Amino acid sequence: MLPLFGLGSYGPEPFGISCTINWWRMKSSLNDRVYICLILTLCFAVPTFTMMTSYIAIMLMVHRSGCSLETILSSAVAHSKKDLQLTRIAAVVFSTFLIA
Repeated sequence: MLPLFGLGSYGPEPFGISCTINWWRMKSSLNDRVYICLILTLCFAVPTFTMMTSYIAIMLMVHRSGCSLETILSSAVAHSKKDLQLTRIAAVVFSTFLIA
């Protein structure tokens, strides 16, 4: 929507098959630089920060509940395996997002 209001622009890809962000005008146009920075921030930095803080909060909550369960239950070994599995799943999801 931003290119409709004059911020950023689209241009043909190198092979001319479809359109993409006009990367070549970035050097000469301040509007295109702002648009690319906004896309980087809103489509990568904000979701990355949100995912990181959410997974850290989840892992802290699991760790705290595990500590309180250890005093009640004697199955700390089974619980630590679940913690490790949750940490691995969170790392895989986050890594997959960054790779994509």
